[in-house]
Amino acid sequence: MSTLRDLVAEARRALEAAGVEAPMREAQLLVAAAAGVARDRMAISPDDRVEAEARARLAEMLRARAGRQPLSHILGYRHFFDHRFKVSPEVLDPRPETEVLVIAALEADFARVLDLGTGSGVIVLSLLAARPQARGVGAICRRARWRSRVRMPRRSAWPGAAISCCPTGLRPSTAGST
Repeated sequence: MSTLRDLVAEARRALEAAGVEAPMREAQLLVAAAAGVARDRMAISPDDRVEAEARARLAEMLRARAGRQPLSHILGYRHFFDHRFKVSPEVLDPRPETEVLVIAALEADFARVLDLGTGSGVIVLSLLAARPQARGVGAICRRARWRSRVRMPRRSAWPGAAISCCPTGLRPSTAGST
């Protein structure tokens, strides 16, 4: 039976061989996900034993990552502007540079936000999380993207948010209206 330390070392080597940019960081994240443990546990208890099922999950994750599948799609989440968003392969992965847009928007005073063509929804949700008194709407007009949009684990953090899908055109959403 392998330890967390063993799996991290093996994963790092595999990711290095695949040319992944940050192999140690990604190895830790993948091992933590495969083993079902918090990432910091590997530093605290690196000699904890890992079941064969976790090793098999890790092997599948490493194959996907070596095939250039985005790490966030493998893990099922993406950190963006201090929040953890669930993601799926059907939606574009929020890019770190998009956080610059959120920072710039927060420099202005606003009470309402419209994110037209919202895609994943991370921009409008991040703005509303930073400004709880604001209200906002993210609108998207492609039903397939709507079904697979990025989702927040706890919707209650954004009482003023509404994301709507209207395949034939834009319509106002009553969700979150006051």
